[in-house]
Amino acid sequence: MGNGTFPDEYCFSSYLHVIVIAIWYIVYVDDHNHYHHGNLYFLYSNIYVFMLILLIIGGSVAQQLYEKLARTFFLSVSIAAVLLFVHYEEYYQQEMDEDDEKKTILLEKNALTNLYSRYAFNQMLRQYAVEKMDEKFSIFVIDINGSKTLNDSKGHETGDALICAAVGSVQIKD
Repeated sequence: MGNGTFPDEYCFSSYLHVIVIAIWYIVYVDDHNHYHHGNLYFLYSNIYVFMLILLIIGGSVAQQLYEKLARTFFLSVSIAAVLLFVHYEEYYQQEMDEDDEKKTILLEKNALTNLYSRYAFNQMLRQYAVEKMDEKFSIFVIDINGSKTLNDSKGHETGDALICAAVGSVQIKD
């Protein structure tokens, strides 16, 4: 303790180290600058709410005991708590964006043939209807008649093989 009214600089630095260690267990950044969940991420919301409650109670008590110095300290901690929350929200938004990107890929590409789906085709048509096309493009549609009967009689593996063979026969080879 310093002069008996408020913790000295060394003690304040120790508090910051404890806060930084706690944050590292919630999220961390790897060598490729990707955010990841830490070991205690699942406890984050509970820890955060508990920290805010302690902050409010501690701020009220310290304001009564230490007056101006305590206000500065708890204002700093409050700002750190808000920044931690903003950091969490940005990370969560990034995670949702990556999830949306993966879902869009699944929506636009057929998993079996790796060709664009009808959804992707309609999206491209809408885009080309609005913008002037820089290059020509063509559309090739294949309708395999009797595929349901083949699937029912020979199994879905045979039907999938037929679809892959049809796609393979018209794909451009490098």
